[in-house]
Amino acid sequence: MKVALREVAGRARICLARGDAWLDALACGRALGLAERAPREVAREDGPWTDNLLAVDGLWAYLGEMDAALASAGPPPGAQVPADAPFLPPLPAAPLIFGLAGNNPMVWRKTAAPVPTYPVGYTRPWASLSGHGQTVTLGPEVTSFRCAVELGVVIGRRARNVSRERAMEHVAAYTVVNDMIGNQWKDFARERNPAGEPSFMELLVTSYYGRGSDGFCPMGPALVSREEVADPYGLLMWTRVNGQVRDRSHTNAMVVGIDTAIAYLSALFTLEPGSVIHMGTMGIDGVTLAADQPLGPADHVELEIEGLGALRTHFNDLRRP
Repeated sequence: MKVALREVAGRARICLARGDAWLDALACGRALGLAERAPREVAREDGPWTDNLLAVDGLWAYLGEMDAALASAGPPPGAQVPADAPFLPPLPAAPLIFGLAGNNPMVWRKTAAPVPTYPVGYTRPWASLSGHGQTVTLGPEVTSFRCAVELGVVIGRRARNVSRERAMEHVAAYTVVNDMIGNQWKDFARERNPAGEPSFMELLVTSYYGRGSDGFCPMGPALVSREEVADPYGLLMWTRVNGQVRDRSHTNAMVVGIDTAIAYLSALFTLEPGSVIHMGTMGIDGVTLAADQPLGPADHVELEIEGLGALRTHFNDLRRP
């Protein structure tokens, strides 16, 4: 099952993928005779009354039932949303956005530090979210910036003190995350270390400023249910700039796995449904676009994970050359 939020006539709509088409879940529910069982938060003509699809009791199961019915009945007439309907972030109010850093061996080969056995990482604010095809503004303060394709893991059941053995039971879906980061934050750390290069951990802490900017966490285009991903450690990943492949990697490069990340984080705090853990860059440290590489409206970065789709981001480049 693939689920997306799209804007139709100024309203957010929950949509299900059927081949290359996207279908309005509200219209499908009515046509398939399922509308009476729809959670009240999504049975409204003026769009879903929720910013977190996983937090609504019974909604994910209801959409799964609808997806199965569509597989046998086919798309109902009039349910297809316009192809140009904008994509929204699939979880506009994710309770937590936690990104792992240094979660591939290449990072630690460059340092003398031991490879961590726990999820080293950072959080992001809601304002950093943006959807597939949306435009992100690069302000004058941004120097170079980086885009990196990362696997997003979406929590479906509340998790607290979960063991590694039971951790995957709490995963509902996967998605693509673009770990955008403005490199101007490195100046903060270098000012504190005039005699040498800052440590990896200090760079990580100050990186919050470059990762938390508005729109700097593109996510989507959809949530893909766990059942459709046979092996989350067996997925190819690509980064393209204007259609040209610039980076290729594989999810089996993780140092800390999904189960370990969930177990560690749930020991610290409750992982609510809809929380997103993005698992870090798997290959080189993403693709950097320098300050002297101006970007026009047609320029874009596209990040793809096998089976999950391609996430495209455009830019409003206000950087100083």
